[in-house]
Amino acid sequence: TAGSIEHNVSGSLGFGFAGGEFASTPLINISGMTRVSRKLMLMSENWILPLSDETFTAFSAGVRILGDKIAADVGLVYSPDAGVPFPIAGFSVKF
Repeated sequence: TAGSIEHNVSGSLGFGFAGGEFASTPLINISGMTRVSRKLMLMSENWILPLSDETFTAFSAGVRILGDKIAADVGLVYSPDAGVPFPIAGFSVKF
C-alpha cells in the first residue's frame, strides 16, 4: 500500500488453493480510495486472473459513506465476461 489513510493505492498477489493444490497462476488485485469530503470516499477494487487460455477481469467503483462508528459502501462491479454491471453493498461497525 502506498499513500495515506486519506488517499491510497494497494496491490496484492495471491494463489488460490483447492483440491490439495495451489493454482498455477496468481490473482492480481489493484485497489485504491480517496477522501473527497469529511464523510465521503471514492473507492475502486479491480481483479485480474490470467488463465492459460484467457484472462478474467472484474472492476468495481463505489463510494464509502463514513459515520463516527459506522461505514456504508455502495457501488457497481463490472466484468466483461458477464457484460452487465451488478450492485454491491457493505456495512461496517467499529466496536
